Amino acid sequence: MKKNNPVKLILLLFMIQSVVGLQAQVRLGGDTAPNRNAVLDLNASDTDNGTKGLMLPRVALLSTMSSHPLTEHVQAMLVYNTASINDVLPGAYYNDGTKWVRGVGETTAVTSLLREKTIPIGKTINTQSILFHGSITNLGPNTAVINIKGTFSDSDMANNAFTLSPAIKISDDGETIHWSLQVQNFNFNPTLNSTLENIVITYQSLPGKDLEFSYGGTSVLVGW
Repeated sequence: MKKNNPVKLILLLFMIQSVVGLQAQVRLGGDTAPNRNAVLDLNASDTDNGTKGLMLPRVALLSTMSSHPLTEHVQAMLVYNTASINDVLPGAYYNDGTKWVRGVGETTAVTSLLREKTIPIGKTINTQSILFHGSITNLGPNTAVINIKGTFSDSDMANNAFTLSPAIKISDDGETIHWSLQVQNFNFNPTLNSTLENIVITYQSLPGKDLEFSYGGTSVLVGW
């Protein structure tokens, strides 16, 4: 039977330990140890002041609300956008899990304004699940729908008995936003009802740029 060489075993254990240490913290460039607070320490020299930078992945985003070119929104994803379309401009963006958020990069001389569009509804919600829907056109740079919500005549009852499910979908050409808001009496209690007074759409656009809103009516999905 062939015996194991103790020296080879010791060398093997040392190599395994070195690999495990590298997986914990890595420094690229220079001969000093990585910063203990960094999982990856990038530097092109042995000093704290390097002469090179980190090149982010370059992608062409479609809008802040669209995950394109990703298949879904991924929290903490960092990219450099090269496109100027809808509400995105060239620069670094990170993903918060639901949308792209602009970080450092080129700035625009004109700042977008946060506005609200109120759509009067005045419909009493009983045990039905009702879908309100419409579209928004006249999009352009620095234009985006931020949020959709409903205001009720009895806000306390609405908070305890109703659920709102907003949805925002951008068309493939990036020129139109389709929106919907589903309102449901999640207790299905016929004694609980409240009037949905308004649908409020919060959006971002340039000064002097008015978006065109259309309201598609309602359709009852579930009810008795």
